[in-house]
Amino acid sequence: MTPSISTLSALACLALAGVATGAWSAETVRSAVVSTERSVPIADSDIFAEIDANKPFRQIRGGQVGLECAGAKDISVASLDDAGGFDGTAQPAGRRFGKTVDPLDASKKVLMFAPSVGDSLGGAGAKRCEVSWWITQPGVVKPYIDIWHAFGLLMPDGGYDFQAVISQFHQLTPQTVNPWAAIQAEKNGLVLFVRHNTTVPPTRATNQTRSFESPGIPTKAWTVIVTKLRIDPNEGGRGYFQAWRDGVQFADYVGPTGYATIDRYPTWQKLGFYPWDHANWSTPATARVLFKAPVFVRDPTGAKYTEASLRAYVLSR
Repeated sequence: MTPSISTLSALACLALAGVATGAWSAETVRSAVVSTERSVPIADSDIFAEIDANKPFRQIRGGQVGLECAGAKDISVASLDDAGGFDGTAQPAGRRFGKTVDPLDASKKVLMFAPSVGDSLGGAGAKRCEVSWWITQPGVVKPYIDIWHAFGLLMPDGGYDFQAVISQFHQLTPQTVNPWAAIQAEKNGLVLFVRHNTTVPPTRATNQTRSFESPGIPTKAWTVIVTKLRIDPNEGGRGYFQAWRDGVQFADYVGPTGYATIDRYPTWQKLGFYPWDHANWSTPATARVLFKAPVFVRDPTGAKYTEASLRAYVLSR
């Protein structure tokens, strides 16, 4: 398959952002057939990390969650006031992170990230607004097991004249090769990148990257992103990374995932809005991005749950 212009530009810009790709390939998007798999209720004991905006911040699951936003970093989300959240000082001043009413269901609350083009680059190192299962608590996202991750996404101010990461997996490696997986928002759609590296230590030149496109930005209705993965950087191992959007599979990769240093440098995860391409950011002045019920689930058999299980769980929150 010949890579599209948007994929090529995304790969090139990711390289400029410090995540150079080495070898890469663009994968064929699957046909738009919605999954008809049976939805299996998710056992509470299988949920190992979750941020439900309908519950107090102090009830976040999965250990401490940190916030980087509007030039500040290392803010404990559990310490934030549920009605207040976190405010920025740059113009336009106002709420940068917190809870807001679901625009499609006033009985529910969702997470809001709202970085501004005027936010400081200090502290967080970018005009980002992201939460993470902290790098000071490595091991929340474990390798060599089957994991589901899902969230609802609504981007009322898209599409953008810049590129921004909305979800990413890192390792604690000191080398500048992160993230090893990321979902990026572009003007006309989302792109998933999956990377692996069997070299110790990993380098940008030896990174292997695959990309998968999902057209369209969800500006008026919730879209649900579901991923299933097994972190295993070994050639001949059991690694894979699958992704669906509203029940339609757009990524089905089987092969090494992550970096060969995984046993020494564990994986951690971030979500929110990271406009690393902020040099091209002109509009909107503040980019609101809404997340519904980001959740991580262990699949003890590898086949206990389905995409429909995760999608139903997110939409019920």
